[in-house]
Amino acid sequence: MQDSHDECPICFEAVDPIDAVLACDAEHAYHRDCLGAWIQEGKLGCPYCRQPLKSKVLKMVPINTSWIFNMIQNGAPADDIIAALLQLDDFSVRADWESYHGATIIHCACGVDRPDVLEKIWSLGRTDVPYTEESRDGITPLHTAACCSARCAGFLLYRAGVDANPTNRFGQTPLRVAISHGNYNVIQLLDDFSQQVDPGTSGARKFVDFRKRCSLGSSPLEAAISSNNLFAVHILCARAAETGVDVDEPNTPANRITPLMRAALFNRIEIAKLILAAAPCWQSTLEATDAAGRTAIGCALEYGYIDFANFLANYNSELPEVIVVD
Repeated sequence: MQDSHDECPICFEAVDPIDAVLACDAEHAYHRDCLGAWIQEGKLGCPYCRQPLKSKVLKMVPINTSWIFNMIQNGAPADDIIAALLQLDDFSVRADWESYHGATIIHCACGVDRPDVLEKIWSLGRTDVPYTEESRDGITPLHTAACCSARCAGFLLYRAGVDANPTNRFGQTPLRVAISHGNYNVIQLLDDFSQQVDPGTSGARKFVDFRKRCSLGSSPLEAAISSNNLFAVHILCARAAETGVDVDEPNTPANRITPLMRAALFNRIEIAKLILAAAPCWQSTLEATDAAGRTAIGCALEYGYIDFANFLANYNSELPEVIVVD
């Protein structure tokens, strides 16, 4: 212990050398209770010099769930996190904080891109690990990974074998969440996963629902168009025949807005090209009308997207060119 350090850096009271806890390799001394409270907050470095706390110091503190969640978030070594979980002996614990909405340790690991923690947990072979448990607002760990971590999403799909199509309280699948958040790596992962052969079937592919509409009625394709996610539109259109994605399907019977009309309303020509290329009959796609009687060209003109309207009009030379009169 350093001679110059005879008071606890946390409470600034004198430290009895006999009862002192030496926190790190620099041997800074603390009161046991002071350092215990520090660790309980999920702080894993020496309060004085920020060096990592010794493993035996960590073990002296009674484990609680907040500490474990803080460890995961603060980048603690996976081995230390596992040791804490084993001491608690309950891998199904949920976060105490109201803002976490009852998230599990798997949610937490997925939210901060910690596939190393997931792998360590997996290696234990325990049966109380909540790989598919929902938080209070209906979010599964795969939904969280779809927002934050392709590596964790890959673990959940390929190692833990979770369902690829759970829905949250908004009726959104992980694919829909990844599209809305622009997580291209997860979109690609789900597309690749859907092309794997399921060993439990006779050559059938693993199922990813590319068509599932959310509670508000919009499809993944419509979400991709609205968010200008060209990457997702490309995948959905390129594999429309295999996945059942209907590039002509209107959103609701009341509105009858087709994907091409949606692209027109957002002035997205590159997306329109993909839709028309994937359409079984592009002439019918161009001629379709919504509940107000508008074609995609009419939608574009209504919003003043002249270039878009001209693109559609000239997609086939038999269609007349739109003439704009100022």
